Amino acid sequence: FFFKDIMRFTSTLCLALVVGAQANVNIGRPSFTVNVKNGSGDLKSSLSPTLSQTLSASYSDFKAGAGVKVSALPTSDVSSLPQSFWLAASQKVGRFKTACHAAFSAGDASRPKITVVATDEPTGTVLKSVSKGGDMESLVLTTAFDAGGAQVVLKPGWDFGSRSPCLQAGASVGSGLAVGADVDSDDATLEVTYPLSDADAVKPSYAVKSRRLRVALTRELEGGKIGATFDREGVDVRWNDGEWLCDVKLPYDGGRSEVKMSRGVKM
Repeated sequence: FFFKDIMRFTSTLCLALVVGAQANVNIGRPSFTVNVKNGSGDLKSSLSPTLSQTLSASYSDFKAGAGVKVSALPTSDVSSLPQSFWLAASQKVGRFKTACHAAFSAGDASRPKITVVATDEPTGTVLKSVSKGGDMESLVLTTAFDAGGAQVVLKPGWDFGSRSPCLQAGASVGSGLAVGADVDSDDATLEVTYPLSDADAVKPSYAVKSRRLRVALTRELEGGKIGATFDREGVDVRWNDGEWLCDVKLPYDGGRSEVKMSRGVKM
């Protein structure tokens, strides 16, 4: 069912756009990716090769796109190959730019995750809604303004799952110094970003309800980032240089350490 729907929609979209005399159609190059992971040693679970294909088109102010990701492992069950599928469209209407993105997963194709974004371009105010399977998940308004020389960003919203308001607020006061707050129904968090150099920064944060203090040290790399986060339980280290991704968890209590590594290879 899922595979047939993908082929039917893609064929229809291609036909509709190609017959348009002024349509600009772009069929992306297929992307083959192999993620090499540590783990149990099982070849099938350690290697997860995928093949991705995208299609985009534009006509005047209207833009549309589609993409599919399928497994590249040999199998006799063709219907098990698709892993995910997405559709996207955007249109400028007056001063507003609207965009819609629908993501489907092979295991739950009847409940797509739909994201709708409306941007008021003169002011930069953004309204974003997220739903899944027809049920609203969240609604967030983002607005930014200057206040006494500081750039302030406010993100009030509503979480339909918990039926409670949420708020994110941040202020950048120059020289890379920034203050942020994330207020939700579970645990409000305060965070400060203090630059140590052009590439290094320290980010202490505090969760009010759980009284949990975290301190993160980050360094920007060419194409990636390395960071270490310290809290009362242990140290988490992440290395991401754009090719290799490595996560290391080191608990203080002598518990089991975890090391996860992966590398994507595109052909």
